[in-house]
Amino acid sequence: MAGVYFSKVLLVSLLFGPFTLAADADGSALPKDVQQIIERKASCGHWSGEDGYDEERKKEIAAALSASRCADFDRDMKAIQKKYHSRKSILKAISQASSDG
Repeated sequence: MAGVYFSKVLLVSLLFGPFTLAADADGSALPKDVQQIIERKASCGHWSGEDGYDEERKKEIAAALSASRCADFDRDMKAIQKKYHSRKSILKAISQASSDG
């Protein structure tokens, strides 16, 4: 079953991977913590929308949500926004990524 989980994580990474190479408006690469919160947003959005049609699938979904720390996402996002409150280009990149998912 781990192979299925890995392949889905790989698929999500491939689908949402461009965010990891994103830059803010001035062309600077996004800080690693910003890239990570954007990736977590994509992962949490994906897994929270999955159907737990049997016990094995429910466990797979729960494991993925736990690995992405989805329960703490809102708190962590607020911390990132507070940390970068004066960097409008970073806040805009976060906002654009959030509206994409």
